[in-house]
Amino acid sequence: MVKAARQYGIRFIQLSTDYVFDGLSSRPYTVNQTPSAINVYGQSKLLAEDVILDQQSNQFCIIRTSWLYHYSGKDFVTTMLKLMSQEHNNAMLAQGLIPNINVVNDQTGCPTMVDDLAHFLWKLCLQKQWSAIYHWSDAGMCTWYEFAKEIQSQATALGLMRATVTLTPVTSENYNSPVKRPSFSVLDTRLSHSISKPKPWQQQLAQCLYSRSINKD
Repeated sequence: MVKAARQYGIRFIQLSTDYVFDGLSSRPYTVNQTPSAINVYGQSKLLAEDVILDQQSNQFCIIRTSWLYHYSGKDFVTTMLKLMSQEHNNAMLAQGLIPNINVVNDQTGCPTMVDDLAHFLWKLCLQKQWSAIYHWSDAGMCTWYEFAKEIQSQATALGLMRATVTLTPVTSENYNSPVKRPSFSVLDTRLSHSISKPKPWQQQLAQCLYSRSINKD
């Protein structure tokens, strides 16, 4: 695709991920920091980044983003809403289980609502010149557990759920996932602010859940 784009003078954007970083930092990753992926997903994205950067062209760029979600489709928000639903809780109670969801609380990043990423990409396409790499996410940071708690709070306020379910913070080790993920993958988005300013992730979540509430039928 890159060879064809170069041949025909087509601008090219590669969507990448916060998972190109190893998570050892305690400060948001800048576009200039050296990536070091710790899982196959991050490594595959990093290989694609190398293809783009090798072109040394201001008509090609990389957009790293993180924790994407939308009111439809399969993602963390829709999964949490399903697990917190009355139907799911009733099914657990029928099995003699107490409704409970374990959520990882030692991985920190930033959610990104797909709609706003799309708006940023549109504005980026209107720019005459590009930098090699941009970072884009909503503003702020949280753990997956904190994200889940906010989903529960806002969804309850909107009437998207009536069931009471306990959210339990757990470590990545206790969650026992076969995939290794960075413990800290917040992106420094300041370079992108000249194109568009990200909104707080809590505000974006509210917009997403409101859209879901009016489209749930």
